[in-house]
Amino acid sequence: MTVTLEVVRALPKIELHRHLEGTVRPGTVHALAVANGIDLPVDDMRTLYTYRDLRHFLDVYETVCSTLVSPADFHRIAYESVHDAAATGIVHTEMFFTPHVHLSRGVPAAHVWDGITAGLRDGIAETGIGVRMIMDCTKFLGPALAQIELDLFTSLPDPDGFLVGIGGDGIEAGVDDAALAPVFAEAARRGLRRTYHAGEFSARSVADAIRVLGCERVDHGPLVVEDPALAAEAADRGIVFTLCPSSDVLISQVYPSVREHSLPRMLEAGLHVTVNSDDPAMLGRDISDEYVTVVEQGLVTAEQLRDIAVGAADACWLPDADKTALRGRMTAAWSAFC
Repeated sequence: MTVTLEVVRALPKIELHRHLEGTVRPGTVHALAVANGIDLPVDDMRTLYTYRDLRHFLDVYETVCSTLVSPADFHRIAYESVHDAAATGIVHTEMFFTPHVHLSRGVPAAHVWDGITAGLRDGIAETGIGVRMIMDCTKFLGPALAQIELDLFTSLPDPDGFLVGIGGDGIEAGVDDAALAPVFAEAARRGLRRTYHAGEFSARSVADAIRVLGCERVDHGPLVVEDPALAAEAADRGIVFTLCPSSDVLISQVYPSVREHSLPRMLEAGLHVTVNSDDPAMLGRDISDEYVTVVEQGLVTAEQLRDIAVGAADACWLPDADKTALRGRMTAAWSAFC
């Protein structure tokens, strides 16, 4: 079957690398800025989501977050994010949220969490998709802040079991990843799964993520193939890599074009990969766009795309019974694809 956006959008998909704050619609950013008296750096919202480099992207990310103040604001973005996910065919997603960008502005943790979880509940009730959340510490700010955030968000009510993992994002170069080991170990003791943004600047951070932080997943990680022994180790351990090929070009600029991405080499190395959008609103590309792109740019065949889509069920952090049911659903739908 021909891989078209219409066909792919109609198929069920699982997204494991999706930042809540990166899903905020431009119109919502503008509306919240007006409501909360926040000055935006642009007059035309169509120009806000354009970036010179990773540092500039992070600046825009913080601008978007600056418009979020009340629980109602967080409710709105979570609710809209669920609906936008469902519209592109996502049936289960595990989304990041970044406490630092909110707490550093004086927004109480309860406002963030209560708003997000209420928005998720309402969105899930209307769409039926599955959602879990991952608390992303800002890794270059060090372990003390990460521990504070872990304590805060694991102490808040979570009757729906939304909080499923801990992660780390932000600028990779020059960060002491190993310093976060005690925090990640404590998160594991509290029942959280572990993942980490790594492998966009060097393979070393991937090694730290899996050997020192005990991560089961690595977010991005394309440069792992620059160290064949490390890639073989990751394959043997069953480490999942939540790739975002377009993001690696447009934001972190690991590669000059998607066509040059290491995805084919990662598959050849036997690595378990998934394909994701990262920040769909901020990049103007959702997971369906990304699926079509990796085929059109020659990174994978239609058959490999099918295997990646189905394999995402094995990579998610659901209970075993739910994971088995999800895999069955994915297999049935994608077997008709090719």
